[in-house]
Amino acid sequence: MTPTGLAPALKVSGLSKTFGSARALTEVSLAIPAGQLHALVGENGSGKSTLIKILSGYHHGDPGSELEIGGLPLAAGSPAAAYALGCRFVHQDLGLVDTLSVADNLSLSAGYPSRLG
Repeated sequence: MTPTGLAPALKVSGLSKTFGSARALTEVSLAIPAGQLHALVGENGSGKSTLIKILSGYHHGDPGSELEIGGLPLAAGSPAAAYALGCRFVHQDLGLVDTLSVADNLSLSAGYPSRLG
């Protein structure tokens, strides 16, 4: 808990990520208090995109990594869990399909609602 009594908006503890023999992140820890705005900056290859992809559920951290959003644990590698906890990201490479509408591009990851759910 913070001095204000609120859980941090984001808390990362001991986050590491390994791809084969390459270590993209090593023991990253940070806490961002609720109501504050922060920027993630660094040179190419410093792990910014890897951190965001872990927070969005695209990747999962190595064993022992802990992530919390608003005091609630973030399930590793689950885009649905990240979304449910309020994580939203604008990615640098959107991977859009030029021939589809905005709605159709959005539905590629979320799907369309149907009569059966």
